[in-house]
Amino acid sequence: MTDMNAQNNGRVPSGFAAEIATDLASGRAADLAELYALNAVDDAERAAIEGYLASAPQAERAAFDERVRQARETLATSFTAEEEPRPACWTGSWRPCPPRLRPP
Repeated sequence: MTDMNAQNNGRVPSGFAAEIATDLASGRAADLAELYALNAVDDAERAAIEGYLASAPQAERAAFDERVRQARETLATSFTAEEEPRPACWTGSWRPCPPRLRPP
């Protein structure tokens, strides 16, 4: 068993079951956090996850919430709108643009 698996309650990572309820019953709620954060679950699956978490131990809820927060934070910082770069002028060389050709 690797150190990562020891930190993950000894579970070896594997694929998801065909039904969310199966994953929840096997204690894999935290593994569904990123799918939940990305809205990659339908309304029934979302309700099943939320219903499960409502009665889950506090530590499991906290782990799930932390992974959702991390996924959303990663998306927010990765896809932040950036200012359009100013167009460069081409004068035949890579020297700076003459003042009359510089973009405003």
